[in-house]
Amino acid sequence: MLKDFKLWLGCLLLIIGVALTAYAGTQSKININDMTSADWQATDLKGVGTVTEGKILAAVPVSSISDIDAIDGIGDVKTATITRHFTTHDTCRYEIFMTALIIGICVSIAGILLIAAACALWVLCKIKDRNFKNSIKKSVSIIAQDRM
Repeated sequence: MLKDFKLWLGCLLLIIGVALTAYAGTQSKININDMTSADWQATDLKGVGTVTEGKILAAVPVSSISDIDAIDGIGDVKTATITRHFTTHDTCRYEIFMTALIIGICVSIAGILLIAAACALWVLCKIKDRNFKNSIKKSVSIIAQDRM
């Protein structure tokens, strides 16, 4: 019973930890208005080259990420790519992002440790059961020999 509880609790903690870590990762969009030329060169966005980056730098600050679509030469595909990675405001404070990330990792580790403990408990129970069965067999055979 205890090993089943540990196993289920470990799985639940692992799922919660992975979800928190994934949440932290999705909340890390960058404010496009804060990007510099060096920042753009460090990015590796498919379809967004130096010409597009220059056009965006010339147009910032923008009030909405949808304003990027109005820039000449930026179509729907580039706008969709930019929208996935950038925003026009700070969506996530660093403290919240790091807190969610650290908690997610710690909860995941706790889940993994609980799953490992449940598996170890299961193995120990199997070994104990096997030893107990073997000792009963030996006792029965000794009793049977004494009666003969």
